[in-house]
Amino acid sequence: YRLVELSGLDDILYRGHLINNKREGFGIQLFPNGYIYIGNWHDNTAHGEGKLLYTDGTYYEGQYERNSIIRGVLNYWNGRIFEGEFWGGPNEFFKNGTFTFSDGDVFEGKWNNFGSVSEGTLTGHEISMISIDSQKKLIKYDDKDRTLGKIIANDIVYEGGIKEGMRNGFGFIYSTFQHY
Repeated sequence: YRLVELSGLDDILYRGHLINNKREGFGIQLFPNGYIYIGNWHDNTAHGEGKLLYTDGTYYEGQYERNSIIRGVLNYWNGRIFEGEFWGGPNEFFKNGTFTFSDGDVFEGKWNNFGSVSEGTLTGHEISMISIDSQKKLIKYDDKDRTLGKIIANDIVYEGGIKEGMRNGFGFIYSTFQHY
C-alpha cells in the first residue's frame, strides 16, 4: 500500500496505478470512514467502472464520472436495490430507475435534479391504496397494517412506520451515497 497525500485531506490508503502522483487506471482506495473504492481512476478521480463498498455491507457498482455516481446498481445491506441513473455533481440524487423492495413491490420513477420526485409508479403484488399528494409524494399503505407502508418523496425512498402520510416510528430511509 502507498499513502497518497491529497491537499487539505488526511493521508488516505491507496494501492494502484499512479501517473505524476495522481491516481490513474485501476486502483483500490481505502477511506478513513471505512469505505473502499475498487475501480478505475482518471486524473485523480473515480472515473469509469467501479465498486464502492460501505461499512454496513451496502455497495454501489457501476459507472463514475469525476468522482460522481452516474449509473449502476445500489445494493443496500438489507436486500433492497436501486438500479438506474444518478444526477452527477455534488447532489448525486436518484435520477431515474427502479427501486425494488423485499416484498416484490417495485417503484419505477424519475427525480428532478433537486431530488424531488417528478413522476413514478409503484407496482407489485397486493397493492391497495396509493396516493400522490400535492408535493408529488407517493404513499402506499400496507394491506394489513395501515401504520406501515412506503413513501417515495424528494431524494428518498422510505419503508416503515407511517402516520397521517408522514414517516413515523421505526423505518428505513434509502437514498444515494452522500445522503444515505
